[in-house]
Amino acid sequence: MARPSLYDAEQVASALEATYGNPTAAARILKCHPNTVRGYIARHERCKHAAEESRETRLDVAEFELDKLVLAGDARAIIFLLTRLGRHRGYTKTLGTCECCGRLKVPSAATPPRLHDAATDPYPLRGKSYEELQAMLPRLLEPEPANADPITADAV
Repeated sequence: MARPSLYDAEQVASALEATYGNPTAAARILKCHPNTVRGYIARHERCKHAAEESRETRLDVAEFELDKLVLAGDARAIIFLLTRLGRHRGYTKTLGTCECCGRLKVPSAATPPRLHDAATDPYPLRGKSYEELQAMLPRLLEPEPANADPITADAV
């Protein structure tokens, strides 16, 4: 015979919402073990939904704060954003990229190296390492003179 529940699903869901989906913190509120809260999340749709929605809200807040830092010109935030969300454009924290275009090197004896025209590359910072981006950032954040050409990979 199953033990009677000490909490109902609504109590656990409320605790999860109050702690942004953190089962350990919710357990402290309920004065129970975190595994008890995790069990409610696994068994009750209302608790699972509360945990997921609370985590999504926390992510939204974090993204908003990151965007504010990027717009304010915070170098660490800009580099973090580029190396995470800009991977598909070639921004990477790892080495092993093509020197002319920044694409990942794929060694192959059958395929000769492909050179790219840096002047026509739509992403001139593509493939730069974390350290290179950090070194270039102060110059890139300076206002551009009215008669200057856009920054190209050759100039960087």
